Amino acid sequence: VQRALRELVADGVIERKRGSGTTVAYNEERIAEPWHMRFYRADEKDANFLPVFTRVLKRVKLKQTGPWTSELGQTDGAVVRIDRIFSINEELDVYSVFYALSGRFPDLEGLPFQALKGADFKLLIAQHHHVPVHKVVQAMRFEMPPDYVAMESDCVAGQMTMVLDVTAYSHDGEPIYYQNYYIPPNKLRLDLGTAMRD
Repeated sequence: VQRALRELVADGVIERKRGSGTTVAYNEERIAEPWHMRFYRADEKDANFLPVFTRVLKRVKLKQTGPWTSELGQTDGAVVRIDRIFSINEELDVYSVFYALSGRFPDLEGLPFQALKGADFKLLIAQHHHVPVHKVVQAMRFEMPPDYVAMESDCVAGQMTMVLDVTAYSHDGEPIYYQNYYIPPNKLRLDLGTAMRD
């Protein structure tokens, strides 16, 4: 039990303080430059983007296939899946599911949760693995949110939700990651332009 608690502390999932006991860690931190979650208020013409905070919910390795399979070119290997909440100005919670081929970007699998909160995955991949995003393809669709999405975000169970699908590609056209954002109904505006870097 003590070893398990030490591992949870190392991952940033729980905090242990002498005299206060053990508590679940507050795992939300502001992300510096989100590309896909750039919301602003409809009445603000200068488009000041609202701050975005992220919280990591889980990280798993999957062998099965899914919508990400063709997007990532998954053959017989596994993918790493990371579920997060994107809190827009702490007033709108968007559920995000991120996929990348397992083993391609070891930091996504090896870093503790504490290091992933507030992390910009595209920058992490570019800086640590020298694979910058060159092109992004975005598509919008509507679906009923899965129960786990409705439980953790502002999406409503049984109510159609907008889903933004994003696939990022490297300079040579190889897919880097595939990501879904479940966006609840809201009064904000979402800027779908992408500020690409050279």
